[in-house]
This record gives sequence, C-alpha cells and structure tokens, in this order.
Amino acid sequence: MATTQERLARFPATRKKMFPGQTEATVSPQRKAFPQLFALTEEVVLGEVWSRPGLDINSRSFCTMSVLTALGRTEELKVHMGVALDLGITKDQLEEMLVHLTVYCGYPAVMMASRVAVEVLRERGLVS
Repeated sequence: MATTQERLARFPATRKKMFPGQTEATVSPQRKAFPQLFALTEEVVLGEVWSRPGLDINSRSFCTMSVLTALGRTEELKVHMGVALDLGITKDQLEEMLVHLTVYCGYPAVMMASRVAVEVLRERGLVS
C-alpha cells in the first residue's frame, strides 16, 4: 500500500481526470466546512482507490455508477455520470450499462438512473 505522501502526490492527477473543471475555488467552501472529509477524499478515495493500477479509471467509473444505481443515490450518481462523460465514456456506453443493470438492480432503479443520465446529458447539450 502506498504511503500518505505517495497517495497525496497521485491525488491531483486523478482529480484532474475525473473533475477537469474543478478548481480550489469550487471545492473550497466544502473543504472549509468539512476538512476531515476532504482529507479522506483526497488521500484515500482519489489518491489510493481511484489511482490503483488494477483497473483502469473508466472501469472504476462503471463500477461506481453501478453501485450508485443499485443504492438509489441519485445526487452522487449525477456527479459520477458527469465524471464518466469527462473520462470519455459515451452516451451509448451509459445506455448499455443501464440495460445491463436492469437485470441486476431492477427496473425501477435503472429508470431512476436513466432520468439522472438524461439530466446530465441535457446539461451538456448531448440530448434535447
């Protein structure tokens, strides 16, 4: 397992891939309110888990969206669908993921996720 210094060194590159428009100014209010949560996010979530070599970042994105769909976590799913698009995952791939998840998560969960996907795609001008 990586050291704290190694994880913190990997964090900026991972954040840039996942959240290309994010700056210190956009996360500063949350970081000030919840510094320990953001320290954990930076070091462990992005610096360790999302940076591990065993899966590429797009595969991690699909895993994350799948779990968020199954759990019905719409707000976080919206964030991660945006991340997926920023990583180069396509609308067609999102749809294929949703079709696949219908069998494993159930129709209601996937329909909720499809509404989230449409919202994210509309915000980016990818669907009307």
